[in-house]
Amino acid sequence: MATIKDIAREAGVSPSTVSNVFNGKVGKVSQKTFRQIIDIAERLGYHKLNQKSYEQNAGNAPGRKRGHPVAGAGSRLIAGIALGHRQYNFLENPIHAQFFGEIIHTIQEYGYCLMLLCVERYEQITDVLRQRHADGAIIVGAPDSIVHKLSEQLTLPITFIDSYSDKNGISKIGIDDFGGGALAARHLLSLGHTQIAVVSYWYSYEETGAIRERVLGFESELANSGQRLLKKNLFLVDSEKDRAFERAAEEIAGRSKEISAVFCAGDCLAVSLIGSLAEKGIRVPEDLSVIGFDDSLIAMRLSPGLTTIRQDISQKAQIAAELLLNRIHQAGVASQSAVLPVSLIERDTTTRNTTRSGTAQ
Repeated sequence: MATIKDIAREAGVSPSTVSNVFNGKVGKVSQKTFRQIIDIAERLGYHKLNQKSYEQNAGNAPGRKRGHPVAGAGSRLIAGIALGHRQYNFLENPIHAQFFGEIIHTIQEYGYCLMLLCVERYEQITDVLRQRHADGAIIVGAPDSIVHKLSEQLTLPITFIDSYSDKNGISKIGIDDFGGGALAARHLLSLGHTQIAVVSYWYSYEETGAIRERVLGFESELANSGQRLLKKNLFLVDSEKDRAFERAAEEIAGRSKEISAVFCAGDCLAVSLIGSLAEKGIRVPEDLSVIGFDDSLIAMRLSPGLTTIRQDISQKAQIAAELLLNRIHQAGVASQSAVLPVSLIERDTTTRNTTRSGTAQ
């Protein structure tokens, strides 16, 4: 399927120029360029999904009497919405900062701006989208119940990030969280670790989500090797700053003669844990191996370098933006989903277990 970038490349113009033409903003576009863009779009089949827009744009062509604005032309705003993060600065997490930074970089090429919001409730999402007249939204952290309500009650193009909803007709992109958790377990087991703890953000047992899938994947791989994760070795926290995290770090440090490795469901958890353990005299990886998840910028810059499960944040953001822009510019385009692979990045925070034996049971 042709994209705006394909048309821009062939026409020798910027994606934002193509986007402006499709949205009826042709005041600075020559008639020759306008006609060239429309012709290329028609030849590539782009117009077939939104013929009405092209007919309206023809009335707005340079040198002709102004016609009606293109259907769906709006504020040139895309809403980036993060659920459940109003209690703290969610951009402190480099994964979020990198993801939305890439979103901004991509959509600006098409003449759009990002409006970034943190909300707690469904009603806040709908109120903001309607009041701000956003052309589309990229939503992070929406549970299945909210995904279903939004898809049923709004016609606005939306791309959901890390959603495991099985709702038909939604666009979403995520990664192989389950496989990533299994890969982390496989790595630790290959190093002889069996007494393993898990530190994870709190997740719902009732609703499928990225964090839950990572832990389930980890547990599944342990089970495949005849091990299991004891309840006392699973530590759930809201953030790296809450008391639950402090208690988890204290307990892991106190049981460092028993526990030989820790899987953290996010790099921020892993980096914070390593720092807290160092304050208590526990060395990583000499006394305890630690593996994270995401391969964020802090994983690359930490010393010792953090062993982690890598997801391609840049690719994820670019695809998310492209999926959304395609739906904004091509009325009736089918929803699309993508699941990106993950990989093990082995650095310096995991090592072979030479001092402990036994099982995780």
